[in-house]
Amino acid sequence: MKPVGQSNGKPDLEGFDGLFAQVKAELNFLRLPYFSTCKSAHKAYLELIETVERDGLKRQIQWQVNSNPKLGLPGSIERNLMFWIFRRADETRPSVNAPVPDWIDIGSLYGICSELRLESNGQNRKRLKLALEKLSTTQCISKGAYYDKGSRAYIESGDVFTFLTSWRLRGEPHNGTIAESNMVAIHPWVRSNLDAFYVKSLDWELLRSLDIEIAALLYPHLSCVFHAMRKDQEYIELGYSWLAQRLGIKVWDELKEAKKQLKAAHTELCEKGYLAKVEWLNDKLRYFPGIRASFEIVSQRKRKRAATIKPVKTRQLVIPSLEPLAQEIDVRQGELARQAARVNLGKEVSLDRLAMFDITEEEVLSFAASQKVTT
Repeated sequence: MKPVGQSNGKPDLEGFDGLFAQVKAELNFLRLPYFSTCKSAHKAYLELIETVERDGLKRQIQWQVNSNPKLGLPGSIERNLMFWIFRRADETRPSVNAPVPDWIDIGSLYGICSELRLESNGQNRKRLKLALEKLSTTQCISKGAYYDKGSRAYIESGDVFTFLTSWRLRGEPHNGTIAESNMVAIHPWVRSNLDAFYVKSLDWELLRSLDIEIAALLYPHLSCVFHAMRKDQEYIELGYSWLAQRLGIKVWDELKEAKKQLKAAHTELCEKGYLAKVEWLNDKLRYFPGIRASFEIVSQRKRKRAATIKPVKTRQLVIPSLEPLAQEIDVRQGELARQAARVNLGKEVSLDRLAMFDITEEEVLSFAASQKVTT
């Protein structure tokens, strides 16, 4: 098999230093189709119908996105604007675990243009206003597809909802008053999931840098799938038809056309270091994470583990072959001492725990040498 999408030379890692600039995006809008490409913008709706197994029973689920007849389906500018709104929603929490406010200040149109890497001119500011209208009027319908983290159940009702329920622009009238800033209100179902942290952290720098439309749709989806990889996995394997439906793009019957459809997206993601390579195996795709994806996976696992560790203020740590440590120590120092003890007992250090606490093997060996008791 010949890898598809591999580029010659060193991957382009421009913006790699910005990996800590993240967007905590609501998961449903990453795993379900919502955005279109230029070629599919004329379509009136996107639809996903799947047979899934839940609680031991097979059932059919349905997700439909109906466009505003005058504006069409959301596209690239709406996608990046949505991610910017997610970022602002998280930033406007009064505290880390506080709920997202009902109304979110999204900043000036000039500032949004800068964040989305658009030239700040009248045309693009007009496009942003239309994008807000699209996000507020594009209708979503869920019959067992949209997950509500608060109730731990999928929404079955088939009720129509929109990503934004309302918006107001600075200087324009709103409910009898003049708006002083650009504000949006996220639908309660979406906001509830943000409050329950049903989110996935994405690389804001990478999101803004993707030029190929399908690459911009594919990256968030792969980020979700890579997050579930086991440590012994080298790649993830996805069926082409399943993936295309999830991305909201045309599903080709001919494999030749399918490869042509995804080639540019694969190439860009490889060139920017997110993918190492892509392989086709008949109608299935094997995605190998690149350096950016690997960094994303490790950093998110580290944060998840760190969140489960209760802070330790004072304790006495007794280590075999070492004198008891009576002074106050923090969690990192305790882990360093623990791993040093393993070294002095002839055991291997735990690389996963070293990564979790930002400890290098050199630190462990140095500490072990300084604390080793000779007999």
